[in-house]
Amino acid sequence: MLRTQLSKGLRLIIGTALLAGVLVFASPASTAQAGGPPSNICGFNNFVIGTGTYPDIAGFPGKQIQVGPSFPIAGHTVKFVIQENSLFSPGVWNADARFIVSGCGGVAFTDGRCNQEADQTVAVYPDSVGGYFFFAVNVGIGYYPWHVTEQQLDDNPARSANYLIGQSHGVRLYRLSDGGLQVNRIKPDGTDYKFIIGTCGVHED
Repeated sequence: MLRTQLSKGLRLIIGTALLAGVLVFASPASTAQAGGPPSNICGFNNFVIGTGTYPDIAGFPGKQIQVGPSFPIAGHTVKFVIQENSLFSPGVWNADARFIVSGCGGVAFTDGRCNQEADQTVAVYPDSVGGYFFFAVNVGIGYYPWHVTEQQLDDNPARSANYLIGQSHGVRLYRLSDGGLQVNRIKPDGTDYKFIIGTCGVHED
């Protein structure tokens, strides 16, 4: 649906989403609670309405390809976006079209990444075999992932002090003295974004 004919697919997806939004959000059941937001609005946050692939040599997880119409509903803003979520093949990304509802709690990213902070400058994905992919994330710019394998992690066990395992595109991976893993990358304001990976993606041999 989202392949190279993105513009046509986008029109179809956004049109369908707008129709669905009007029907759902304008229904008597959703507008009956005067003085507060309809109870089902946040249920649409991150609701995927279409998937496909998109060619982009500068892609990265969470990159918004297109942003559709948005409208306010009872203190929330609902919009439709098409965004990349994972690498399909070199230069081609899996992408989806979804509702984004502002002001709702829950998981910020639903693409399988370990970290959920909105200000992250690196996205961490388990590779399902004991290693990790690290995507350096900038506003409007992304990089192919740095892949650290389980063997590379095993070759860098805990020591008496924290130490740097390696780095790529400003992403720095550390082995902590307690055996944990921490990834760092500078944020636009010059401070360091830090994330301890913990049990995310832990693989049992």
